[in-house]
Amino acid sequence: MVYDLEQESVRYVQLVDFSTLPVRIPQLRGISLAGERLYALSPSAMLIFQIADHTDRPNLILEKTTCRPEWVLGNNAQGNLHAIFVSPERNRIYLSFNAQSAIDIFELDGNFLERRYLWDIAPELFPFPRGPVDKDFCFGIVRHMFQSENNELMLTTSLLNGTKDSSVISFDKGRSVLDIETQPLHGGLIQNHMLYLCAIREGDVHSFAWPSDQITPEPTIIRHFSPQVTVPKWKGSTQNTRGLVMHNGQLLCGVFSIGKQKPDQIPPRMVEFDLKTGEQKREHWLPSFQGFEEPEIYALLPLSDELAQIFAGPDAPRFFHGDAPFTPVWIPRDPPKQDANPVRSDLPALEITPKPATVVDKTPIAVDFETDGVDPVGNKSGQTAQSTEQLSIPTAAEPVQANIVFEHVGVRFNRVARKFLTFNKELRRKKTFWALQDVSFTVFEGETMGVIGRNGSGKSTLSMVCSGVLLPDSGRVVVNGKVQLLALGVGFKNELSGRDNVYICGSLLGLSKKQILDRMDDIEAFAELGEFIDEPVRTYSSGMRSRLGFAVATAVQPDILILDEIMATGDKAFQDKAMRRMREMRGLARSVIVVSHSPAQLRKLATRVLWLDKGRMVMLGEPREVLNAYDNFCQNPAKWLENH
Repeated sequence: MVYDLEQESVRYVQLVDFSTLPVRIPQLRGISLAGERLYALSPSAMLIFQIADHTDRPNLILEKTTCRPEWVLGNNAQGNLHAIFVSPERNRIYLSFNAQSAIDIFELDGNFLERRYLWDIAPELFPFPRGPVDKDFCFGIVRHMFQSENNELMLTTSLLNGTKDSSVISFDKGRSVLDIETQPLHGGLIQNHMLYLCAIREGDVHSFAWPSDQITPEPTIIRHFSPQVTVPKWKGSTQNTRGLVMHNGQLLCGVFSIGKQKPDQIPPRMVEFDLKTGEQKREHWLPSFQGFEEPEIYALLPLSDELAQIFAGPDAPRFFHGDAPFTPVWIPRDPPKQDANPVRSDLPALEITPKPATVVDKTPIAVDFETDGVDPVGNKSGQTAQSTEQLSIPTAAEPVQANIVFEHVGVRFNRVARKFLTFNKELRRKKTFWALQDVSFTVFEGETMGVIGRNGSGKSTLSMVCSGVLLPDSGRVVVNGKVQLLALGVGFKNELSGRDNVYICGSLLGLSKKQILDRMDDIEAFAELGEFIDEPVRTYSSGMRSRLGFAVATAVQPDILILDEIMATGDKAFQDKAMRRMREMRGLARSVIVVSHSPAQLRKLATRVLWLDKGRMVMLGEPREVLNAYDNFCQNPAKWLENH
């Protein structure tokens, strides 16, 4: 993203499509400029963009993607590539391969040259460990790279030798120039014989004298630059700092929250400080639009006047998703009302997980965000859902929070039974089964989302991913709020009484013993079991088990409620009573997802319906349209799929 600091407005946004890359975390981290190229880093790939002077097409043209095999191995972080620095003078690209505590070196055109490990760069700083080490032991994580005033390459390194210590290391001289007992460090900037570093967790920027004459375990901090929260409703917000740049003699840093965004959490922004006094001068609020998470800043980068003109363009701001332009649906900020620190009321709010940010020395600032190729309403282009999704998206005048965001989510399971003795090579080759594949949608505040589909379509898998029971194998899931997944009879023990099972199920649903006692009379009355509440559950009929399970499951009051086939209970009288209870719960929860086989129930409860088949999205939109199409589909599925 390119941001104009003087006009306090976004000038250019380009979303990067990660669907073709073998990455588990679809985000950009480090960015660096060299000539007419922009180099960007994801956790397991390096992207090289050519900067083109276009007005009707994207200014960043993907020239090359480098993804070495060893970068995609390991845990969810994969290669954990974090920092990138490009030196035209050396004709080198340096990037941190943190999964192996190494710096990988490339030519400017992306050809790999060599790998240097931290213990080779600075042998005295990384001794071989004595005795056994923890499974999470690492020699160090390089989070940022920058140049000193005499063009030395500096590495800001955290978690040194399995400790919480951090250090600034000279790559060229192989020695530490600053040791500090804080972690992690991020960002680094040297200006007028001062070194500025971001302490992410502390939420501060520290300045030190440079060059340092003596390395001490705790060097003297000359000044703290601490972002201030002046709005009462945001008091107590978590603030983390990452990304530094100088702008018109002021220090500019990115401020955000590493945790989930909450209604009382101050939104992400960039803050300017006076270098001499450390006083906070101005705030620049990052934009947010529907269908994406709140942004986090990874890096700030100054643009030259020439590049600023290219990205700023001649007219209105430009927005591109891949190669295609799009019009964002802004979520307006509720700006602080204070004359001393004005904030534009028309600034948008952007919901995304971040990518780096780029700043211009004069006016524009470019910020790079992460996305999986999702359009502003959470759907890939060409899906049937796209046309209907527009009907229920709130307008810019109605600020609504996205409580659940699915971006190209996939869940797969290993196949146990495979047909080896068959002439069908395809059956012999299949080792995994995709329960969900490329599923994208957004559930907004106050919505009730219905999910329908045939058996085996992935409905229960989707509900378990929403609640955190399962983790996606591809794509990204963002949940803002406490989630409760309700399914009938969770934890029932046949030999125990109904009352005993109420305590067991209630505890599994997160209720304390006192909360269960307070709700026991209501649970008994709602289940209509009478004296049988104290009889073993094995003696219950299926209807009695369903009524007790429903009564216990609906005794909780979460932020986000997920109901998995919970309405398939009892006789007609009980179903009517259950429906009334459901409507009450929908009024208490911020968002509700209802998984059901019954179109009639979803017509009564849902504001939108998602239709799944064989793990894929078929349609998403207004209940009547989706459910009518589903009814036609059920009459002859094979013919319907052939025609659509």
